[in-house]
Amino acid sequence: MADAEFLKQAKDLSVESGNDTGFQFELTCPSCKKSLKSDFIPRSTGGAWVKTGMFKKEDASEMPEAKLVWNKAKMQALTEFADGIERSFTFCGKCCMYVCLPCYQGARTSCIACIAKAAQLAIESGLRAQSEELQKEREAKCPSCNALVGTAKFCPKCGMKMIVRGICPHCNAKISKEAAFCTECGKKVL
Repeated sequence: MADAEFLKQAKDLSVESGNDTGFQFELTCPSCKKSLKSDFIPRSTGGAWVKTGMFKKEDASEMPEAKLVWNKAKMQALTEFADGIERSFTFCGKCCMYVCLPCYQGARTSCIACIAKAAQLAIESGLRAQSEELQKEREAKCPSCNALVGTAKFCPKCGMKMIVRGICPHCNAKISKEAAFCTECGKKVL
């Protein structure tokens, strides 16, 4: 039997009053937006839930006894619909929604929408870190005279050679920013 969260995600398309009274439900995958719709069950062919005389000219919404019968039958129809399509959906623990099987990535235990959001956050985080690093470079100061040098190789005020972290000042080889010695020429970096 479908759980309560699965039932909550279903959209109720039922018509409670008028000539076209009946039940219909739709469940849409929040990731790909594909939906499955139940068959429309009109009140005239609703089977056991329609009691003789309950739906003469009055609508289900206007009669208390009819409303109870209506709600019970509607819940039964929703449960049958959900039970029939439940195998086509799975629960994503990240967004707490049921998604269709093609949208669920079992190896990553989440839906593709959650994976895309996580990737976007990782990219934004990397860009933010890169931007902060560039800002620090722009605000770089000469250790000798404290003048702003930005990314210049020499101080424009006193002429002192600037040491760029990550590049050897002797051979211009790329090295880690924390390195004390160059891995290419072996000379002291700091």
